[in-house]
Amino acid sequence: MSVSTSQVERDETVVILKITGELDASNYREVMDKAGEAHAAGAQYLLIDLSQLRFMSSTGLALLHSMTLMMQNVGAPDVERIKLLAPQPKVLSLLEKTGFSEMYEIFEDQETALASCGN
Repeated sequence: MSVSTSQVERDETVVILKITGELDASNYREVMDKAGEAHAAGAQYLLIDLSQLRFMSSTGLALLHSMTLMMQNVGAPDVERIKLLAPQPKVLSLLEKTGFSEMYEIFEDQETALASCGN
């Protein structure tokens, strides 16, 4: 698994976390650390790019929840601060089966996802 970050300046700062490979209990901390760094640097939104993530265990679901809790103190409390981008079918199936697809906005393309940040 690898995770990379990039920052997009729009009306509000969006940090894109691109996760590649497989996400499980052995490596989730790396993603959380990157999310924490983005939060500390002032990110108002996290866009989690799942387009290259082939597998996510239940630890990945716990990670999403932890990132959501971390981002709750950014701005208005009723704004969804974490968005998901292009999950692979296997990952999307996990999100749907567990109800996480109802808790997060899921986008197929990056521009639409970025446009939703700040709206």
